[in-house]
Amino acid sequence: MQDNRIVVASAAVGVLAGCYIYKRYRDNQNYWNSEFVPAGVVKNLYVYPIKSGKGLDLDWIDCTNNGAEHGENKDRNFLVVDEKSNHLFLTARQYPKLVLIESNVENNTLTVKIPDGKSIAVDLTQVVKKNDIRRGILHRKLTQDGLDCGDEVGQLISEFIGTTETRNIRLLYYVKGLPTERDLDTNPAFWLNPVPEFHDTPNYQDLTSFMLCTEASVEELNEKLSDLDDDKCTVSVRNFRPNINVSGKIPFDEDRWLHVRIGEVEFSCFKPCTRCVLTTVDPDEGKANNNMQPLKLLRTYRLAPEGKLRELYKESPIFGVNMMAIKQGRIKVGDQVLVRYKPSPY
Repeated sequence: MQDNRIVVASAAVGVLAGCYIYKRYRDNQNYWNSEFVPAGVVKNLYVYPIKSGKGLDLDWIDCTNNGAEHGENKDRNFLVVDEKSNHLFLTARQYPKLVLIESNVENNTLTVKIPDGKSIAVDLTQVVKKNDIRRGILHRKLTQDGLDCGDEVGQLISEFIGTTETRNIRLLYYVKGLPTERDLDTNPAFWLNPVPEFHDTPNYQDLTSFMLCTEASVEELNEKLSDLDDDKCTVSVRNFRPNINVSGKIPFDEDRWLHVRIGEVEFSCFKPCTRCVLTTVDPDEGKANNNMQPLKLLRTYRLAPEGKLRELYKESPIFGVNMMAIKQGRIKVGDQVLVRYKPSPY
């Protein structure tokens, strides 16, 4: 009799274990394979050939492993560095006027133009032929090589941002295959929900190859800015320098996105996009806001929730989402945006 009871108890435990395993499997399948639902439409598409330079506002982009492309223009494919500081990268965080520098690549020639109309043309065929490899230093002191684009373009940028006496400005051109320490794997600490396992290979983007914002989030931020007593100002999505701006109805809906499908392209959301002083730079004036807005306001209501995310992201507020393309192709302004949702934000 006792043996029978042991058998029955063992069987019950086995059934419970089986039910638990099945539930875990079902929940996992539901999480990763939930239905795509409409979340908005593409309002703007941007490519920034020079990191921190002026963006190209485009009708379409091709989405690749290394980021957005439009014709010969590739996102963040050129990097401003200081030779005197061992090729440390420079951005509009230090030199806000960089956001006014225009750039365009056509017929394998990079044209760089400053607001007074002066421009320099760089023959990229000759840059590759010369093969003057420089090791750029980026975030977290991680390095990424690039080909030096020559004295003239460096001098043009240096004169415009006012560094001829203090720095030796160079412009680096990233060519796929050059050494980089900046390839990135997802980290389970990025979200409170399960994090997808992917490997991203950006050009000179800060973190991942794509970044998306939503117009509703910008509109809500502007409403809050308009209520301030002393720091009233207005920002545009260009303060946040996304590749994709989505017109939708729910502010910060992107906090809950798992996967994004636009046209023939599918993106995996990599991590929340944390923000810095670059958001305070007016994209039309090339000047930083004296009162540190909107960064100051964002820190009052857009910090990561307390716990492991706050420990990771600290005082950097969240605005937008970093993504990578897991299915490549072309997307266009006006395309519908479909998303899979996570159960909760982050």
